[in-house]
Amino acid sequence: MMVITDAPDLPPGRLPAVNAWRPATREELTPGDSMLLEALGSGRALRVGDVADPGARDFWARLMIVSEAPSSQFDILQDLLRRGKPLPGPVACLALEGRNFRGHRGHSWMAFAGNLHLCLAFPASGLPVRLSAALTMMPAVAVAGAVRDLCGATIRPGIKWVNDIMVEGRKLGGVLTATQVLGDVFTHVLFGIGLNVAVAPPLEPSRFVAGTASLNEFRSDLTLADTLGAVLRHIEKYYGKLMRWEAGAVLEDYRAASVILGREVCVWEEDDAEGPSAVPLFRGVVRAILPDLSLQLEGVDQPVTRGRLSLP
Repeated sequence: MMVITDAPDLPPGRLPAVNAWRPATREELTPGDSMLLEALGSGRALRVGDVADPGARDFWARLMIVSEAPSSQFDILQDLLRRGKPLPGPVACLALEGRNFRGHRGHSWMAFAGNLHLCLAFPASGLPVRLSAALTMMPAVAVAGAVRDLCGATIRPGIKWVNDIMVEGRKLGGVLTATQVLGDVFTHVLFGIGLNVAVAPPLEPSRFVAGTASLNEFRSDLTLADTLGAVLRHIEKYYGKLMRWEAGAVLEDYRAASVILGREVCVWEEDDAEGPSAVPLFRGVVRAILPDLSLQLEGVDQPVTRGRLSLP
């Protein structure tokens, strides 16, 4: 996999090890690489290298590493796909720092050096739209699996519906998913992944997030490069399952990692959820997570398909 970066002088552990770095200019890059790098906001001198295994050896074509992203790389990549711009194969885009990032439903998200700010874009190869729920679950399951691999039995990462990665009741990260569809198949998939590795961002406690955590609290020698490699490996692993139509395996792992099954939850209207006088739409014990990712709550007749969830 080719690595293209404008950040050549970072300490060890921030960038994956490469066979050899070489200086490069934009003119030396392919049109697709140059277009993507310009869109992501890099204006510095470039270096290019080849890395044998930053994640999955045979899946990722490019890793773009930008020192500082001026805006959300997820939004940038989504806009490029909407405009039909060709991306250079399955591509991973890593921002070492950045501004104006966002999480689920547009909530602001703070970026800190040493944390993982990763966007992944790749062709979906005709994946059927009926697997959309499994595709939404996939990045959360993959990140939880990567954290387990990195930290072993030290912690037990979990998933809070729909896409929060949790540890010990605190938020460790989150994921976003966007897709392009043609007829009844996906044509492209885009994931946004934020994971606190070095720093737990300060966050005012709310009914939805009691606090934040970072991986370095549990494994102090863990590097950003280690984390990147583990996440890329697990994304490739679970994407392979979907391409083999093993959506049931993804759902099973999502359920196994869930922190809400068997617990009482409140589900709030998204727009009014923060208000002190807000009233939850639903309240009850989660009896099941259904294949379409909806929740079956005790005492609630219909499956819950929308809203923002809290644990009382």
